[in-house]
Amino acid sequence: MKPNFKIALIGIALVMGFASCSNDDEPEIPQQSVIPSTKNVFSQGAPKSFNGAKITTNDKGQVTKIVSDDDEITFEYGTFSRADEYQVKMSISDPENAGYEQDFYFQLNDKGFAKKAIRIFLDEPDYVDTWEFGYNDADQLNYARRVEDDEVYRITYTDGNITKVVRTEQEYRYEYDIFYTDSKNSSVLSNKGNVMLLYRAFYIDLQETEIAYYAGLLGKSTNNLPVRLEEVDDEYPYEDIFNWTMTDGLPTTFWSTQDTDKIYFTWK
Repeated sequence: MKPNFKIALIGIALVMGFASCSNDDEPEIPQQSVIPSTKNVFSQGAPKSFNGAKITTNDKGQVTKIVSDDDEITFEYGTFSRADEYQVKMSISDPENAGYEQDFYFQLNDKGFAKKAIRIFLDEPDYVDTWEFGYNDADQLNYARRVEDDEVYRITYTDGNITKVVRTEQEYRYEYDIFYTDSKNSSVLSNKGNVMLLYRAFYIDLQETEIAYYAGLLGKSTNNLPVRLEEVDDEYPYEDIFNWTMTDGLPTTFWSTQDTDKIYFTWK
């Protein structure tokens, strides 16, 4: 059974009005030993575009904006006070969807990866969504929790690849096995581009926080690209086959049997 959620990664526009800034009277948390940057994640450099949206970075390799034909996401780096202190702010809005405006604040660990995030809707500033993140010794995401509904993802790696995802939410439990070879792919596909399709390929629904992966904020990628997912369910067997188009060893197109909408990457 495929989870009944859908993430829209690109359908968003620039937030200009609402900004939180640090209070000079409050103590600052220690600086990270590693600054947040795509350089920490993408060994070949971050993709130039994702699904038609152009990714812009500064001279530190930090993503500053992600822009499609109509929409834009912006990233700011510094110290932002929202009860706790955060080091990255991501702003999202949709001019065609009133009330969609959101600000995300990310609190980083000493490796420059998010350990906590909050989401604030600008038209409901008292309502806050909270996420928590954890990583393995290789700095790969192995735990994610949306606090408000206690939706938890526990992620198992084998030889640098995600091989099992367990999702729990209240009394519900879903378990997925992920594979890197199949009848069409006798050898593994190297993840040279360090891409991670958390929702589409691993069924990890982080909602809009997934966008932060492409800013280098959600840990490092799997070593290889997944080609198949199976839900562990004897009564209702479920399978999703993944398809990749590669150019010069880098993924340029992804689609699956359960969701044929294609995702495109460009690298130059």
